[in-house]
Amino acid sequence: MALTHLVVRRADPAELLDVARVRAASWRRAYAGLVPDAELEAIGTPDRLRSWAGRTAAATDAGTLVAVSGGRVIGFSAYGAERSDLAPAIAGRGEVYALYVHPDAWGAGAGYALMTATLEALHEQGYDAVSLWVLSGNARGIAFYERQGFAPTGEVTASSIDALPESRYSRRI
Repeated sequence: MALTHLVVRRADPAELLDVARVRAASWRRAYAGLVPDAELEAIGTPDRLRSWAGRTAAATDAGTLVAVSGGRVIGFSAYGAERSDLAPAIAGRGEVYALYVHPDAWGAGAGYALMTATLEALHEQGYDAVSLWVLSGNARGIAFYERQGFAPTGEVTASSIDALPESRYSRRI
């Protein structure tokens, strides 16, 4: 997909269902063979899309950015304070909770633009470092994050989906 007039900006609550659809499409492609097929099928059902969009709209402690091209939401990121429920949080470190781009737009620069804007937003909030969790086996995601300057911390947790292993990556901002 050639991107026309790519814009990264704060998400409008009215766009969150579109954001949920991007998340589902990205999960289905990126996590095929890693996440159980039943979960990948369920993530795109109307009830799950609406539920996720509602939870995202209610999350007052997280920021959400969207990448828009040709008037269409093609990607998003969510970020905020580093979560301590997964592993010990480090003071002064923010977290990228999610960064997904629709598979039709992979490799066109939207992910890079979203990450750049997300790191800027976290820095403006006073964070000097950032972390994220990536599903073990997600080679495309790991390669992307490493190109953005992230390195593994050695911390591993079990995801909420079938306790699949996730690794923490971090970098300075």
